[in-house]
This record gives sequence, C-alpha cells and structure tokens, in this order.
Amino acid sequence: MLQKALEGLGRPSVVASFAEGPDLAAYSGVIAASPIHGMRWLPEASAWVDAQREALRKVPCALVAVSYLYFEGRASWKASILKGLEALRAPLPHASIQVFAGRLPSPLPTPARWLFGVKKGRPLDLVDPAAVAAWAADWVRTVP
Repeated sequence: MLQKALEGLGRPSVVASFAEGPDLAAYSGVIAASPIHGMRWLPEASAWVDAQREALRKVPCALVAVSYLYFEGRASWKASILKGLEALRAPLPHASIQVFAGRLPSPLPTPARWLFGVKKGRPLDLVDPAAVAAWAADWVRTVP
C-alpha cells in the first residue's frame, strides 16, 4: 500500500527485506517499516536500523510501524510502542516516526481483550489507505 502511494506520487521505490536490503548510498530517502509484535518493531527491523545507522543519518528517513493496539488498546501500550520507536529514531537527525493502523486476523479472546484494553465488538480491520496516501504525500516533500 505504501509503495503504491509513493509510486503514485512519481517516487519510484524499492521494497526489500531487512536481510537483503540494498546499499543505501544510492537513495535520497529511506522508509523502514515493520509490524508491531510484542509492543515492539520486529527484532530484525531494529537490528537493521542499528546496522545502517551511519547511512540513515545522511538522508531523510521514516520509521514506520503498523499496529492495531496502538489505536485500539490501552494508552500504556501506545506509550510502550512509541518509546521503542523513539529509541531507534533518537540517533537519526533526519528521521521521523509514523504509526499506521493495522488489522487483527480474528477477534481477541476475552483475557487478551481485557489485558490490551480492546472493547468487544470493535472492528478487526483499522487499515486506512487514505491515511497512508496522505502521509506519503507529506513525506515525499522532505526528500530531495
């Protein structure tokens, strides 16, 4: 969805796994994205940002997360997610953080709903393509 939004704005993009990421020297901007699992980015995503820190310090970059609980869960979960993302962003002078709403494959069991603070009957799919497109349009203005 994000790649389609960027390309619709005339910005070619490359999607690569963190294991096989391209040489960042050839790019004018970088978006690193990961789902949130256990209130954190995936470990391989965090490790990639740490390993690429010098290259990421030189270009505009965005650390993007996708999370259902960020939007539907307790404020403490949102704070935990932001704290982890901010720790990754702090050493990157040209970096921003963005969190997009995600989806759940099935309703949470009652104990999990209680733990995370998700009300019964809430929609399982919070994905908002318009929000992704709007953010992409704003973000590309930061990239030379």
